[in-house]
Amino acid sequence: MFGHIRCKAFSLLNTQLGDLFVCAYLPNQYLLATCKCGNVSKYNRRNIIKRKNLCCANCAPKQIKHGHASTPNKTSLTYNSWTGMKSRCNNPAHPQFKYWGGKGVTVCERWNDNFNNFLLDMGERPSREMTLDRINGAGNYEPGNCRWATKKEQRDNTCERYDSKKPKDCLICHTLFVGKDKRSKFCGLKCSSISQNTKVQKSCTTCKKEFFIKKSRENRKPYCSKECYYTYLREHQTNGWINHEETSGIL
Repeated sequence: MFGHIRCKAFSLLNTQLGDLFVCAYLPNQYLLATCKCGNVSKYNRRNIIKRKNLCCANCAPKQIKHGHASTPNKTSLTYNSWTGMKSRCNNPAHPQFKYWGGKGVTVCERWNDNFNNFLLDMGERPSREMTLDRINGAGNYEPGNCRWATKKEQRDNTCERYDSKKPKDCLICHTLFVGKDKRSKFCGLKCSSISQNTKVQKSCTTCKKEFFIKKSRENRKPYCSKECYYTYLREHQTNGWINHEETSGIL
């Protein structure tokens, strides 16, 4: 293994790699190279072979340190919100992925790869009681659609609360009534029973004859008689057995 690396290092002599020109081979796994700025220094030959850091320290791009992730155990609240946002949208193994990334919610390119941009647009997280919230729940994590909000503000923004004192229109007699919950559709038991026994006109699946059926059964395949029902079953048998995929929803 080391012999293979040594041979590669010798083959790089007098070659230009990025901003470095390899001049000589040094002991202890080092190469002597000259940068385009004129700085002569030694470099680890493994990094040169793998094409890493092909410039001197003076020409290397300066990384801006934000100080929010100095150590894994001392990350700031803002940095935790940023990493949590990306995990919910990009990591299928995250337990909450189905509510964000699974529904098509994404993180914009400006925030996904750069915490400094996120910090510049959103500012620091005010407190532990406030977390990252999307103003438009159908939108993505992007500038202009996010804010720091409390749990109460997020609940009010997420779901529309039911007003129990708001009158509703009965589907049968069309009178206004106050329902117990949002599922209430009828003003009383009388209108509810009328709705269950209301008949609608349907066409028989087999003989195409028009007949009336209870409204509560209108979603099923209609048959005007047992003969039509058994005729349909005989027509949809496969090798003596009834095809259950075709007859599903009949009964």
